[in-house]
Amino acid sequence: MNLSELKCCIIAIFSAIAAFLQPIVGDIYTMLLLFFFNAFFGLAADVVHGGIWNKKKFCRAFIECILFITFVTLIYTIGFFKHNMTGALQCVSFISYVLIYYYGTNICRNMMLILPNDGLGYKAFAFIYSVLSIEIIKHIPFMQGYIKNNRA
Repeated sequence: MNLSELKCCIIAIFSAIAAFLQPIVGDIYTMLLLFFFNAFFGLAADVVHGGIWNKKKFCRAFIECILFITFVTLIYTIGFFKHNMTGALQCVSFISYVLIYYYGTNICRNMMLILPNDGLGYKAFAFIYSVLSIEIIKHIPFMQGYIKNNRA
């Protein structure tokens, strides 16, 4: 097998995998976008507060990205082999929305660290963060004790 045939074989395999994953490509793009913005705004928040670019932190975020995409691809593949594509797509969609929630709250928190406290942008992100992170629940008396005792 020469180099040209090997290149054609690799392209064919990559194309087959891409075609197979086409129904979840939107979720994968969403995850990549979330991971990129989370890493970018986390880096910006660190730099604004006098920190430096932390290679270890970035590598950890990159590994998280790869793991979630692998996990979602695995779920989709299992659904394919079980002939339950609807369930697999719902599960992938659910994981995607969970990531949007968690990374969205983290991005809002980082934006609050970046923006000046007296600005309108800070107030907007603070409101979004308090709604998303359900800060209101922390003001219920018995919930504070529960959260403190059950923190992992």
